[in-house]
Amino acid sequence: MIRQPHPLCLSGGRASPTLTLDSVHLALLRDSRCIGDTLSQHFVQLEFFPEPRHIEAVDPRVAIGPDTRVAALFRVRYGNARQVHEVYRDRHGWYCAEHGPGCSAVSDAVDAAKPR
Repeated sequence: MIRQPHPLCLSGGRASPTLTLDSVHLALLRDSRCIGDTLSQHFVQLEFFPEPRHIEAVDPRVAIGPDTRVAALFRVRYGNARQVHEVYRDRHGWYCAEHGPGCSAVSDAVDAAKPR
């Protein structure tokens, strides 16, 4: 039995370890529309000391008012920062009130809203 190397491996000898994905497996995972893409490796930064996330679900009817069309409201805070991201879900989708849909707090709120 021939054992294949695992597609994910830690890089060695670097100041900050990264997780690399084998280019063969990356080619299999890519969408067929990406023909001609020259990407050979995909790097992911590992978090050794992840920043704590405080995610609070708030009732939008109480916080905004009874006539609101907001379906979900979350307050997301990272670490001990004072800045609070207010993440809304309404008919337009998910978005942060200050930073828009590209904010990292949006993905954290979406993960928190998923049923477990």
